[in-house]
Amino acid sequence: MRVAILAHRFLPETGGEVTADVLARGFTARHGAEVPVVTRNPAPAAFDATLPYRVLRGPSPAELLTAVLNQAAVAVLPSVGLETFGTVVLKAQAAGCAVVASRIGGIPEALGGTGVLVEPGDVAAWADALHALATDDDAFAAAHRGREENVAAHRTEVMVDRYGELVQQAHRDGRVLVRR
Repeated sequence: MRVAILAHRFLPETGGEVTADVLARGFTARHGAEVPVVTRNPAPAAFDATLPYRVLRGPSPAELLTAVLNQAAVAVLPSVGLETFGTVVLKAQAAGCAVVASRIGGIPEALGGTGVLVEPGDVAAWADALHALATDDDAFAAAHRGREENVAAHRTEVMVDRYGELVQQAHRDGRVLVRR
């Protein structure tokens, strides 16, 4: 199983240490997983050279991320800090990935009831979630269910129309202050 770790920036809030702990527990060895880590900066010290992962860096992280996601079965976003929306989970779903992400900030809203949500920083729960996707076809299918519909619901034109409807409704309800 190919698992893509989505860590465009290795900062404390992106969950790099959580990922390193999961890999150290032998996930890749038990499941034959290939784990590319897409990042702009060097990996943190927690990513010891003995861990089975590959950090991919390039001149265009966005293009590299797209290429990795297009080959991955599962995308992982282990944030431990506030994510305002988590657009990257939509990119992962659009590429056909099942998503395992932290239940934090706007990520649950971005997933729209799809994928697998895990408590931030809970290494055992992250390892369990990834193990389930690697070994249980029903769990993998459930993580995939609704993915295409969720991506379609977040297309730019759909979101612009929805925002317009919300502004119109707020205006009708007298909740919009118009300055002249």
